[in-house]
Amino acid sequence: MTDRGLGTVKFAALACIVLLSTRQVYAVYALKGLSPAQVALIIVGVLGGYWVLSGHRLSLGARGVTLVILASVLATVVSFNAVTTRLLPHIAVVQAGQGMSAYAVTVAALIGFVFLFAAHPESSARIIEIFLKALLIGGAITAILALAQFATGVDIAAMIRIPGLMKFGDTGVAHGIVREGVVRAQGAAAHALELSAVLTTIAPIGVALVYNAKASNSGADGTARKIWPWAVLTGIVMAGSVVTVSRSAFVGFAAAILVMSWRWPVRRLAGLLCAALGAAAVAAVSGLGVFEAIIKTFMSSSDDPSLQSRARGIDYVMSHWTENFWLGQGSFTYPLGPEQPVLDNEYLSRLIEGGIVGLLTLVVLMITAIVYAGNARNRCEDAATTELINGVLGGLVALTVVSSVLDVSAFQQISMIRWLLIVLAGAAWALVRRDQNPSPAAAPLLREEART
Repeated sequence: MTDRGLGTVKFAALACIVLLSTRQVYAVYALKGLSPAQVALIIVGVLGGYWVLSGHRLSLGARGVTLVILASVLATVVSFNAVTTRLLPHIAVVQAGQGMSAYAVTVAALIGFVFLFAAHPESSARIIEIFLKALLIGGAITAILALAQFATGVDIAAMIRIPGLMKFGDTGVAHGIVREGVVRAQGAAAHALELSAVLTTIAPIGVALVYNAKASNSGADGTARKIWPWAVLTGIVMAGSVVTVSRSAFVGFAAAILVMSWRWPVRRLAGLLCAALGAAAVAAVSGLGVFEAIIKTFMSSSDDPSLQSRARGIDYVMSHWTENFWLGQGSFTYPLGPEQPVLDNEYLSRLIEGGIVGLLTLVVLMITAIVYAGNARNRCEDAATTELINGVLGGLVALTVVSSVLDVSAFQQISMIRWLLIVLAGAAWALVRRDQNPSPAAAPLLREEART
């Protein structure tokens, strides 16, 4: 990879760090509504557009992932266009327009992510590693803000001011959410649930980066990599997820570890289980209110207001989704009013907004990404790269789980992480396929990658 190409990748990775470590309520002057991270990702997307106009092909090399991404985007656009054929309240039309504008930013970033791999296929493993490390660093920063908020009661993330930017409002940010007497920390996220989803998705990535560093140290090239920075950052991310007081954080992380452990030695899994049991024992005797709150959350689930709220949402969707069977009531139109309850469920949101087409494209999208990442992990012959791909797989599994308790598409941070991981899954599969079946044209590139 050239220095310019590496610089572009690091620029995009830095944008991901800024996205996760700052609350998205700041806009760049003269670009109303666009945060610094969004502007940076749009720039990368513009580079991808220029790449296509220059006669190059914008392709991941993973046809299945590409097709489901296109199907998902198309389903969202078609459902949005269906809004114009119905009589909806003016506020719903405005809400849909704002949602589509935010979605356009996501699509631009998606083009940028694909462009980086299309332009530098010989460096796919390095690009995947850079992005995973960026996610872990960004996640650790927002986790530190959450831990500080839990310890002091001060929302430091809301006090951060970036010179040259303006605050355009935080109406989409929830504050002071309490569960079992404990204020749920939210770090730099818009909601404690979003922070929980972000950290739950990133935690298995951190575990993978630790083992990636170990595998690199035992490689034939004799390269020595420090393990402790990634271990510390992963610990911070896990601690941050605890102070969100979220059941889904534990369930999602457990599901990710279960899938990742398929390729692990028994000793590694046993060590992690012992560490988890030790942490649970320390938590039990620590007397900290957050651990008591978590235990109560699991023990008294039937009386939990959040579960009761979700039950109302399920009842509403099951009673009304057939009214607009195929394309739903329209992308980004939920809720139309107070009569439509909060869903906190990505799958239900897609069903009511996008109909059966929207739900199926989402489910197929996530399953396809997981299958591609799993196949790449199982077929990869390089130990260090296998650990990276395992992290992508674990993140996707965790995200699939937490999507059942959060409408992911409504939150900028976790939504962008989802699309990035889907792209990484396709890129990982293409990487492994090229390594196992190199074409004559690709052989020089692979030799160059091996030398670097």
